[in-house]
Amino acid sequence: MKKLILIAVLWAFPLGCFAQDAKTQEAQQYSGSRLEKRIIEIVKQDLAINLNISKDSIQVKSVEKVVWPDSALGFPEKGRNYLQVVTEGYRIVLFCNGQDYEYHTNAEDYNIIIKSSPV
Repeated sequence: MKKLILIAVLWAFPLGCFAQDAKTQEAQQYSGSRLEKRIIEIVKQDLAINLNISKDSIQVKSVEKVVWPDSALGFPEKGRNYLQVVTEGYRIVLFCNGQDYEYHTNAEDYNIIIKSSPV
């Protein structure tokens, strides 16, 4: 069972999301690998479900390849242990309802770990 964690601003209403700048529009036309596109679709779907909005109204602001220092993917939780292994993945910033949401993932297509926080 995949565990999806979303730490988000719960006051956001399905008012639609609008790109703020040219960088956001460029990211929206992102032409990465099939795996990267799949991961982007998964994080957009996660945010859409958690905010109760259409995933089509979520803008992709940026996608960045990252090498995380451990399996916490940059979001360690107090009291948990993580593998101390370099983990390749992505930092994806989505924009919706005037708020940026940052997702950290690993880069495995069989086990995508999603963690998010408002930026």
